[in-house]
Amino acid sequence: MEKQEKKKTTSLEEQKKKREFIYFSEEEKRKIIEEMLERDCTKQEIWEKYTGRKQEHGSIIVWMRQLGYIEGYKETNKNSKFAKIADNMEEKVKEKDYEKIKLEKRIEQLEKRIKELEMKEVAYNIMLEIIKEEYGIDLKKKHGIKW
Repeated sequence: MEKQEKKKTTSLEEQKKKREFIYFSEEEKRKIIEEMLERDCTKQEIWEKYTGRKQEHGSIIVWMRQLGYIEGYKETNKNSKFAKIADNMEEKVKEKDYEKIKLEKRIEQLEKRIKELEMKEVAYNIMLEIIKEEYGIDLKKKHGIKW
């Protein structure tokens, strides 16, 4: 029974150790982020390298936001790999939005044209009926020519 208690104590000590807060200065955070972007490695890989912990829990993303790498990264770091990727993504989104707007505008034009043609057809049919009633002339096209 003593061994089981020691194991529980050890695991509690390990858990406390895992929960310890690790402080990084702004300079260290920038160094970690830059290395992650330059080496093209994952957040977990870089986090484990600097902390020895397997799980990162979103700290790097928070730092990237705080330090201007995300949302406002352009002012602080125009030449970073992340900034270039984000710029490229923004351009693609803008192009898709522009294409979508163009297509929606074209749809509106076509719908308007269809309504105009439908109204012309109704007016034409009314005109043909009036001519037939008043003058006795049937101007509707006859399908199938008879000789």
